Amino acid sequence: MTGTVERVVPGRRFVFIKPENSNQLVFAHFEHVDKEQTLGHVACLYTPGCPVRFDMERSDQGLKAIRISIDESLVELQIPDTETSKITEWSDRGFGFCSRECGGDCSIYLGSRALPFRTDFGSILGRRIQHGVGVGSDGRPYVVNPVFI
Repeated sequence: MTGTVERVVPGRRFVFIKPENSNQLVFAHFEHVDKEQTLGHVACLYTPGCPVRFDMERSDQGLKAIRISIDESLVELQIPDTETSKITEWSDRGFGFCSRECGGDCSIYLGSRALPFRTDFGSILGRRIQHGVGVGSDGRPYVVNPVFI
């Protein structure tokens, strides 16, 4: 079945998908994503409007999507409003900073709660991520919906 990502929950490992020809939203957890097929443009899954293919099954809490993949015949590989950064600092207190790919001082805050999956935090230094950018109440940028690339 096909549909589109309808609602994104920032910093969480799930989204809601709207199947074609239906108004009912379907819960979709990152653990059910075909990671091999989506490698390189996983950020699309965290972008409203991203076209996806999936199967559905009923759970105790309603319908959920399984075997989720990006419908590459409909998606542009350049995801709008995302950028690429390299994780350059990490604190044992659960946050770090990334170096954005731009000139000058372009560091951006990354909190562990923003990561959409479990990871070994000791191994993320030097890793590159694709992400959106939010702006805090203090005016400083922070990482939104990061995915490792």
